Amino acid sequence: MKRRPLPPQINLSLGLKAAGYQHINIDDCWSLIGRNTTNSQIIPDPAKFPNGISSVATQVRALGLKFGIYSDAGTATCSGFPGSLGLKTLMLQRSVLGGSTT
Repeated sequence: MKRRPLPPQINLSLGLKAAGYQHINIDDCWSLIGRNTTNSQIIPDPAKFPNGISSVATQVRALGLKFGIYSDAGTATCSGFPGSLGLKTLMLQRSVLGGSTT
C-alpha cells in the first residue's frame, strides 16, 4: 500500500492543533532515490509533492503550525533514500524548504 501525504487541512480537521500539537513533519521516503548529479542535493519526489515541498511547508505555516522534514545523518535512510551526510543545512533549506525550517 502506497501512503500519500495528507494535506495540512486534514491534519487540522483531526484536531491536532487543538490537542496541543505544534509541528507537522514529513518522514522518510519524501525524496527520489538518486541525488542531483550536478550538486548532490537531495531531490523531492515530484510524484509525491507535485508543487514541491516548500509549497507544503508554506501551507503548514499558514495554518499556524511548524514544518519539519526527516533526513538521516548518514549516507542513506533506513528505506534506502539519500541521507544528508555531506550536505550543509543551508543547502537543504534552500532546495527543499524554500529557505526556512520553522
